[in-house]
Amino acid sequence: MSLDPGNAGAREVLNRMEIAEKDMQVKDAPSGWERIPLASSNTHFIHRFKVSLKNNPDIWRIVDIKGNQMLSTLHKAIFKAFDRYEEHEYSFFLSNKAYDRESEYTSPGLYDGRTGKLATRIRIDSVELYGGRKILYLFDHNNEWWHDVELMSVTPKVTRAKYPRVVTKQGKSPPQYPRL
Repeated sequence: MSLDPGNAGAREVLNRMEIAEKDMQVKDAPSGWERIPLASSNTHFIHRFKVSLKNNPDIWRIVDIKGNQMLSTLHKAIFKAFDRYEEHEYSFFLSNKAYDRESEYTSPGLYDGRTGKLATRIRIDSVELYGGRKILYLFDHNNEWWHDVELMSVTPKVTRAKYPRVVTKQGKSPPQYPRL
């Protein structure tokens, strides 16, 4: 079986295999041992996202999240990062096209079981965002807070720290409910 080197998913698998191989090295091994794994269960792939307001791209946040966490966890991080206080339904559109039902992952309140997919059931590392691709995030379907979400990097890191975490903030968060 061969993998298409132009396939983004295949490239990511190969990259991860190379990283895992580098994490293993020979180090004063007893005779008969070839490798000693240096990586531990605390090694995670940290995904760094830039999340900006669609109507005001000068307001953005940098969020780090583990690859094994869910898209719904990214929602929670964005919710906190933009100083929101009242939960609402949300959607991610992986095609970067607003209201594209085929690529939509939603909050449990919007999930209808027929066409939608739950954001609580898709891991960050299974969302193919490599090569500069962006996705759309919509918070509060009534007030329509649209966000561009762009993957900046994926870095293997040995850590016991709690994720997700907001790394950087640019611009003041607008009020969740603007005055009319």
